[in-house]
Amino acid sequence: MHEATTELAGLADLVTPLALRAAVTLGLPAAIGSRSVALGALADELAVDPPALRRLVGFLAARGVVAVDPAGTVRLTAIGAPLAAAGSDWSTRLDWTGAGGYLDRRFADGMLAVLRTGRRPGDPWAEIAADPALATSFDLLMTTRAAEWVPAVAGLDVWAGARRVVDVGGGRGHLLAALLTRWPDLRGVLVERPRPAAAAADTLGPELARRVDVVVGDFREALPPGGDRYVLAHVLHDWDDDTAATVLRRAADAATAPGARVLVVERLLDGPPGHRREVTHQDLRMLVLFGGHERTHAEFTALAATAGLRVCAALPTSSSRHVLVLQSC
Repeated sequence: MHEATTELAGLADLVTPLALRAAVTLGLPAAIGSRSVALGALADELAVDPPALRRLVGFLAARGVVAVDPAGTVRLTAIGAPLAAAGSDWSTRLDWTGAGGYLDRRFADGMLAVLRTGRRPGDPWAEIAADPALATSFDLLMTTRAAEWVPAVAGLDVWAGARRVVDVGGGRGHLLAALLTRWPDLRGVLVERPRPAAAAADTLGPELARRVDVVVGDFREALPPGGDRYVLAHVLHDWDDDTAATVLRRAADAATAPGARVLVVERLLDGPPGHRREVTHQDLRMLVLFGGHERTHAEFTALAATAGLRVCAALPTSSSRHVLVLQSC
């Protein structure tokens, strides 16, 4: 097959991502773990049809995810090992029955409608909120994804000198936990919906929780005043420009203390070329799933101006995120 045709076939493939999700949802990588195990034993452990499992394993072996020896025992390869690694977020991201699967299905079902009309069908936020199991899975998904960027953001000097950080839409408190650990003089405020707000105590632990006030609220409404830093981490990209501007105005209205700053943690659409693949991936997902988008530096500058803010700095991190430092004009 011609090289370009082979590459195009790989880009068009739908079977591989679905097979990986099926394997994770069934628990196949976790069942294999670090051992080599007979295919029949795996089928028994997973309570699945042995011939069907043999075909799935054969498919994954042809793509280097697992290896099968002549005796029929299966092991994970270096490519497949992260699917079963302790602390890995792959099981959360690929589980077809959880929030990851829900979002993937919405993306597949909604893409053509969004491309034709510019409007997403339905309201995913309402659907997530109405289903307790889905909402819990979504919060867990956001928490596991936070491991990609939280350490890099928490280590920046932009927190130096701050006494009170207000994390707006901060999930279960993953960023605050890292910040309060790294900066012992900090106190925090978490503004979140009821479910993740209630779970924040588990993330923070008893010692850090004593330094955090949890406020149940909507970040499109008035925010707690008196903070030195107002953080919007992966919040604005979920929303269209009008809603994002409202959220920024709420943060600007609350950030009245001397030297207060609004910090926006996001990917930049015009960031380093090496991040282009990831940021365009997220940009398309945000469009189809939530009607939001990733933004360029210029777009953030224009958005900030609508809230009476200016972008003073765009700090790169060792992840693919930047921290935009905003202050009053």
